[in-house]
Amino acid sequence: MKSGAMFTDLMRYKKESFYREHATFQFSTLYEKEEYEIVSVILSEVYRKSDDVFKYY
Repeated sequence: MKSGAMFTDLMRYKKESFYREHATFQFSTLYEKEEYEIVSVILSEVYRKSDDVFKYY
């Protein structure tokens, strides 16, 4: 979504207290259900091809 609303809840991880309460997430497929621990959070920006920056993604 251009508005960013799809990922807006992820911004809550900027607060350590939110992370402590939500340090894991579950991911389900047709074949299995797994739980993962979040070990890092990073804010990123998608740059244009013409931008003279290091595009680490």
